[in-house]
Amino acid sequence: MHLKPKFYSISIITLLMASLVVADVKLPAIINSQMVLQHGTKAPIWGWADTGEKVSVSFAGQTKSATAASDGKWMVTLDPLKVSAQPQVMTIKGKNTLTLDDVLVGEVWIASGQSNMEFSIGAIVPEEQALISAQIDNKLLRMFCVAPKIQSSLALSDTAGYWSVGSYFINQMEAGKIRTYDSHSAAGYFFGLKLQQALQMPVGVIDTSWGSTSIEVWIADEGYEMEGIDYRKVKADQEAEAITVRDQLAQDIVQWRAAAQTSVEKNRMVSANMKVPKSSVTNAIYNGMVAPLVPFAVKGVIWYQGEGNVTSTDYFQKLKALTGGWSKVFNVPDMPFYLVQMAPYNYGHKNPKQIGPQAIYDSVVSAQYKAAKEIEGCDVINISDTVSGDVKNVHPTHKKTVGDRLAALALKHDYGKDMVCTGPRFQNATLAGNKVEVSFDHIDQGLETSDGEAPNWFELAGADGVFVVAQAKIDGDQIIVSSPDVKAPQFIRMAWNNIAEQNLRDKNGWPAFSFNEAVSQ
Repeated sequence: MHLKPKFYSISIITLLMASLVVADVKLPAIINSQMVLQHGTKAPIWGWADTGEKVSVSFAGQTKSATAASDGKWMVTLDPLKVSAQPQVMTIKGKNTLTLDDVLVGEVWIASGQSNMEFSIGAIVPEEQALISAQIDNKLLRMFCVAPKIQSSLALSDTAGYWSVGSYFINQMEAGKIRTYDSHSAAGYFFGLKLQQALQMPVGVIDTSWGSTSIEVWIADEGYEMEGIDYRKVKADQEAEAITVRDQLAQDIVQWRAAAQTSVEKNRMVSANMKVPKSSVTNAIYNGMVAPLVPFAVKGVIWYQGEGNVTSTDYFQKLKALTGGWSKVFNVPDMPFYLVQMAPYNYGHKNPKQIGPQAIYDSVVSAQYKAAKEIEGCDVINISDTVSGDVKNVHPTHKKTVGDRLAALALKHDYGKDMVCTGPRFQNATLAGNKVEVSFDHIDQGLETSDGEAPNWFELAGADGVFVVAQAKIDGDQIIVSSPDVKAPQFIRMAWNNIAEQNLRDKNGWPAFSFNEAVSQ
């Protein structure tokens, strides 16, 4: 028997009326049965009731009370909770009583980005699906899936989504009911599984992702404002119309939740029936798919996005706005924010004149590397070894390596585990005659190549800046690079190309990071 996602008991009529008249106590989708609460920090619990109604929340030996404000909103904050793998009950009492069961306490992370994060467990390679199937009885890993394609000119107070446990979505996967972008991020799942197994505690992964999106649509107002970036927001003469549209969308979300109670197998795709209007504001997807989760207590974020910004010139500034804004709204100072370097892909195969061979590196990857150095809490993983030569597929079907490497960053940086979480990273390049000696940081077991051949994707350039293919060889913990066509090298790069699958790696299997640097004379 598999466990379906559970919902607190409340009539469909009440749900439909909730967007118009608050009436009974109501909770957002993120606060529900089978949820995981973040341990070790204050945990906000909120909802809506009649103005002036007193609401109490009881959980894990605590009872907190609040009074609904003029807009019906109420919120309590639970004191820091201890880890608990034992299912507990949360009771919310106002004029009515809601009972949430099977609530765990552990670690909670957000998984967000575009299609490669959205890419579901129903579309990965069979051997990885088999690994997931083996976890069918693992009740300590939970996922909350936000329905895609929800956008709003104004921030929504709730969104469409549900919590579920492995036995439910694994059965869905095996029955072929989960398609490529329906639900349950594969990268997010493997990240959560690695954490859960390493930490031996419950883990919740909140999957809010949408394919073909740019970074701009995910940035909070607070992020744009702290970085001083102009963005499109609702104009004063459009506010009344925006409020009307928002309220209609809120009713559609209530209807989605009502449908999910009776036909949860529809998963996220129930939202496809919503009449979601297009929005002219820059961050409409943040308003519809992230803002409603605030201020649920979380540990950090894993972020797999960048393809939609292949021609951007300001991606680093946008990363600062994204990370800073989310850190502020979720109240997590220097929020752990782990990025996935874009996998090799021929972005220019359709428009070679518009998208050059180094486009994704000059725009996104260079910004990711800079963020890892300069934004507190931020780091990046390299997955150049996951495409197996298929550079015409923007969606690599191997996602376990992605999740495992992201988890390694978290386990090292946030949980103090003594483990490898990076491949070799460029340290310096020094001229030695007409050759260049390249040194690296973060070498673990030593340098090697994945195929036993000479290191590939090395290029040199002289004062003219014209790069040519160079020869490279491993010399201990250095790479010696030369070219008969460049007598006085001034610049060096490795795997600085959209389709580069470099073979240089650590002997532990972690690939070396790309680089594009000047040579020290």
